[in-house]
Amino acid sequence: MIRTAFASKAMLTIIPLQDWLGLDEESRMNYPSTTNGNWQWKIKRRTPSAKLARRIKRITKAFSRQNYAHFAPELNDSAN
Repeated sequence: MIRTAFASKAMLTIIPLQDWLGLDEESRMNYPSTTNGNWQWKIKRRTPSAKLARRIKRITKAFSRQNYAHFAPELNDSAN
């Protein structure tokens, strides 16, 4: 699903961290049709691994989504 989202023609693709981490429904941020308990999820103390960071970088580059200068010029690699 992540690769499908990145392959879309959309200008911006947002992938929830839970999806990158492969977490199940217990890690949902939002429960449709409910008024309580939404937007409560927080990542546990563990930090996403360097392996995951490399995967995100690889997929981002593979789909040419690494140029985010339009959204946050101060974060663009070429600006440094």
